[in-house]
Amino acid sequence: MPASVRVVDPDEIPEWDQLLEPFPDSTFFHTREWAAILRSTYGFRPRYLLLGTPSSHRGLLPLMQVDSWLTGRRGVALPFSDTCSPLTLTAEALHELVAEARRLAGDAAWKYLEIRGGLEKIEDARPSTTFHGHILPLVDDENHLFKQLDSAARRAIRKGNADGVSVEIQHNEEAMHEFCHLLALTRKRHGVPPQPDAFFKNLHRTMISSGKGCIVIARINRLAIAAGLYLEHKKKALYKFGGSDVRFQQHRGNNLVMWKAITEYARRGFESFDFGRTSLDNPGLRTFKLSWGAQERPIPYFRYDCRTSAWTTVPDRSTNRLTPLFQNLPIGLSRAVGTMLYRHVA
Repeated sequence: MPASVRVVDPDEIPEWDQLLEPFPDSTFFHTREWAAILRSTYGFRPRYLLLGTPSSHRGLLPLMQVDSWLTGRRGVALPFSDTCSPLTLTAEALHELVAEARRLAGDAAWKYLEIRGGLEKIEDARPSTTFHGHILPLVDDENHLFKQLDSAARRAIRKGNADGVSVEIQHNEEAMHEFCHLLALTRKRHGVPPQPDAFFKNLHRTMISSGKGCIVIARINRLAIAAGLYLEHKKKALYKFGGSDVRFQQHRGNNLVMWKAITEYARRGFESFDFGRTSLDNPGLRTFKLSWGAQERPIPYFRYDCRTSAWTTVPDRSTNRLTPLFQNLPIGLSRAVGTMLYRHVA
């Protein structure tokens, strides 16, 4: 590689957080913490491309090498990230990073290189898959935020309050256990195995327990009925996961959890609230996110096939023929399957 491009590991650069400062589009997924969570949970190898000199960085492309006997070796920016665009300040820097990523992919014998967002200015790159993204600008004015909601969201919040649902913000292990139980119930309904327990333990140890994120729980009669997990970077909040018990859906716990998170981050001076990615085949979730007054944008993924030396398309596999199987598996068995499979499907 040219002298201006280095392959680095964020864990070996003490000033990594300062390195992200010049790039306004940096997200939680670009941080050292997210790299540490992915490596410690799944054993992925960081292959981050850093463009520039040690004293002046012009661009960054986070990459993880996924080695799998089941699905092959490839590079992903980044596994299990909703979006993780290259960070650059100029079009020239973007082209340099992508060219070096393609060269690295060939040298490392990857099946493909996947970059989640940010290549719209690369002339020959076409999206492999596209998702919806939703971001809500925040202001410290609860009345203003409430007026932005659509009528269904306002009714849901009023209904939950009238039913006596309480909502709390937590950072402890007990809250994480409650959240994981509700998430497992939701994943079962959707026909998808839950992530490994180790992933959430690492997420709690690295982020939640240190106040770089939180768990919001809705309760009725002290029973947890809905919960959301939120992460933070600079003045940006990210909704990463949510779960609920469908038996209590009429109490609108999901709506109160989201409203509590939005108003709390607004009160703390955060500038934006990211709802994460949504499949184009999930109109219900899209409607839910739009109901908060969020601004919609496309999130294109790009995949470079190293065997054909061409950008290619792939189907959105949000649902597949295994969905009915996981809907009927006991939660304990589904957890075991998730523990075995997630590192292979990154």
